[in-house]
Amino acid sequence: PDIEVVVRDVERSQIEAMVLSGEVDMALGILFKAGSGIRRQRLLSLPLVCVSPREWPAGAGRPRRLPRGRVSWADLAELPLIGLPVANPIQQLIDQRLRDMGRVGEARTTFNNLHSVVAMVEAGYGAAVMPAFVQGACSRYAVNVAVMTGPEVPLDFFSITRQGTQAGDAARAFLSAFTAQLREYPQLDT
Repeated sequence: PDIEVVVRDVERSQIEAMVLSGEVDMALGILFKAGSGIRRQRLLSLPLVCVSPREWPAGAGRPRRLPRGRVSWADLAELPLIGLPVANPIQQLIDQRLRDMGRVGEARTTFNNLHSVVAMVEAGYGAAVMPAFVQGACSRYAVNVAVMTGPEVPLDFFSITRQGTQAGDAARAFLSAFTAQLREYPQLDT
């Protein structure tokens, strides 16, 4: 009661500026490196997951089915992949792991919106490696979601505030409820 929560969906580049200016009290997300004046509090660690079509389109060169539950990076060796733009820090982390396994310089279809990526996976354009928080969106599509292993690549999810400020009781209660909700997904139980 008496707490107002306003959700703002903004470009990643705007998050720190909004926190620093005081336009927002707190932001939530994956922030690989905090800028000057920013404080990150780790809420939980999220795995990367492989999102693949339940049924690949028929035709020559049809990819094999991926195992359910867990998928190794080696399982992706021959699969067509789609993803986020190369400038996205999450995609950069994924691309580094793909380079480590020899997938270098591939032309890959990219989409800015996570829902677009998942929809294109469902349509059979390829599989995608994404943060586990897409699981909720994936439940609306005919796709399989499996945790990436060998190695697991965790992403830390943070609350982001201005350095020198303290979260009030309302913010702490919100973060507790938010984190508990995320942990209800089996892949996010970390």
